[in-house]
Amino acid sequence: MYAIGVFLSFTLSQAGMVKQWLVKKGTHWQTKLIVNGVGAVTTGIATIIIASTKFMQGAWIVFLLITVLLLMFQGIRSHYKAVSEQIALDRRGERPPLPRRNIVIIPVSGMNRAVVRALDYARSRPGEIRAVFIDVDPEESAKVKIQWAQWGGGVNLIALSSPYRSVLGSLLDYVEEVLEKDQNTWVTVVIPEILPARWWQNILHNQRAFMLKASLLFKERVILIDVPYHLTR
Repeated sequence: MYAIGVFLSFTLSQAGMVKQWLVKKGTHWQTKLIVNGVGAVTTGIATIIIASTKFMQGAWIVFLLITVLLLMFQGIRSHYKAVSEQIALDRRGERPPLPRRNIVIIPVSGMNRAVVRALDYARSRPGEIRAVFIDVDPEESAKVKIQWAQWGGGVNLIALSSPYRSVLGSLLDYVEEVLEKDQNTWVTVVIPEILPARWWQNILHNQRAFMLKASLLFKERVILIDVPYHLTR
């Protein structure tokens, strides 16, 4: 396996130099072409001999890995080429179409300092602000509405009913509904997050926020903004 890898590398490098001299030429390029050509042929023959005699003893693994790597590199190259084509600016100077409006949605599970900070941030930005609360418990909903009247700063609180107590599903359905109503609307989801004082405490918080971000990350015309609230202990 080592011998195949070494001789194959020599063959490819020498063949690459042959192509270099044929394309760019340069001083004494004919002599260099002959030297590299002889080297490519010699190491290529050695590679074929070793591969044919040791194929069933492990040489096939090298060729399998090389094939997999070549396919992987080709896929990566194709991906970067496609990305470059899709994000390139128009040569005529035309900008992408601007959205007609921006709707800011703040998921609210209850009133606390993290939610108030996210709300204050959203109010500092342009756009229509909608706070969305999923109604799964009538008593808790009444409490949230009372607190929102005090701390909501005049922002409209939309209570969505969830007969199956699916908070995430109801919120995603609402975002999808907003997107479908107007194809030129952007939706900015401002997510309140609690950042604990200790790194290991993160596993105890923000699971719902993480699932929400994972669900919305790949949606067209949806922008996610995290507004952290740092704990001190």
